[in-house]
Amino acid sequence: MTVRHRLAALVGVGCLVLAGATCALWGVPSVQAVTAARHPVGPPARNDSIGQMPARHVVRRGQSVASAFGVAETGNYPVALCHARRAWGVRVRLGSFAGPTDVRLGISVCTSQASTHVQLVVPGRTGVPAS
Repeated sequence: MTVRHRLAALVGVGCLVLAGATCALWGVPSVQAVTAARHPVGPPARNDSIGQMPARHVVRRGQSVASAFGVAETGNYPVALCHARRAWGVRVRLGSFAGPTDVRLGISVCTSQASTHVQLVVPGRTGVPAS
């Protein structure tokens, strides 16, 4: 079965950079769909960067890193395999680099299998690596 993915959001991750300071981070954010009460909905986002080496990013004042996040169209899954449910938004966390951030994003996700996906952080604000 072919599942069409649509880019639902570009979720920024980062850390507070104070005057003259820098912050180093790397990896793939943990992204979990949540209810308005911040309870998990379905499994966490699938890491689409398996096999890729994370780069260390040193972020200075005025710079950004981002991660691409996508949501599969739950209507493409058989009801018995998906058990779709609406989510209020997503909770994003990048290890110990920064605390969790909740982003309001009304989406439908499968509760019985991963229907969201996320990639490595890259420089910039789009979540797409520069070519």
